[in-house]
Amino acid sequence: MNQPIKTIAIVGAGTMGVSLAALFLAKGFNVVLKTRRQEETARIAEKVKFLAAKSQANLTANLTVTHEFSPLSSCHLVIEAIEENLAAKKQVLAEIEKICPNAIYASNTSSLSIAALANGLSDKRKFVGMHFFNPAHKMQLVEIVKTQFTSEAAIFQVEEVAKALGKTPIVVTDSPGFVVNRLLMPFLLDAVKLRDAGVASEMDIDTAVKMGLNHPMGPFELLDLIGLDVFVSILKQLNFEAPESVVEMVKKGKLGRKTKDGFYEY
Repeated sequence: MNQPIKTIAIVGAGTMGVSLAALFLAKGFNVVLKTRRQEETARIAEKVKFLAAKSQANLTANLTVTHEFSPLSSCHLVIEAIEENLAAKKQVLAEIEKICPNAIYASNTSSLSIAALANGLSDKRKFVGMHFFNPAHKMQLVEIVKTQFTSEAAIFQVEEVAKALGKTPIVVTDSPGFVVNRLLMPFLLDAVKLRDAGVASEMDIDTAVKMGLNHPMGPFELLDLIGLDVFVSILKQLNFEAPESVVEMVKKGKLGRKTKDGFYEY
């Protein structure tokens, strides 16, 4: 576990997985990206290389996109980045531990309990939360989340990885929503309630927050970026009730930027 971390595996080739793969590749790490669909591997590889090349013209690291777990066996750090589903994440993490017994394991979850995700792992000392923010190549912060079992060696190594990416890591104790989402979700929830009560439109609320609070994005712009399905999932983890208006949007597939339709159209 104390070996230098040079090869990174990312499990999950959605928006965040692809963004993370491009970030690590651009910073000189060898990357193995696992997707579920064999027929998508070539397209995903091109997308990752395209994104990485935007920030680093001369790519020297290696990229492997695979639909199998076995190519992950030589990786030093494996980051799980699939959908926010506890059972699905635990199943993936168990597979990762079986294939990569000597690696450090991390989850990019934005809200799920790291301790709950660790249940089922035989060695919980090597498991941490490593919460990147979307878009990963722009957002500076990484929340490194520890449980009572996480070793100081694992925390130190993932901190060093975050710094090598040019990020600012903070170490937090496992708690619902960690720091950022614990503060952010009630704010976003109140913004939706204001709109639903007819106090102001989403566009006017966004303008008020950007000009009155000096935020770079308004709450509805941010919700569309985060994904409304993710918003509902995080609210559930924090024991908040999601507004019916947002629940209905999710049911209709209006998830924000990733579906090109949310509070705004893209």
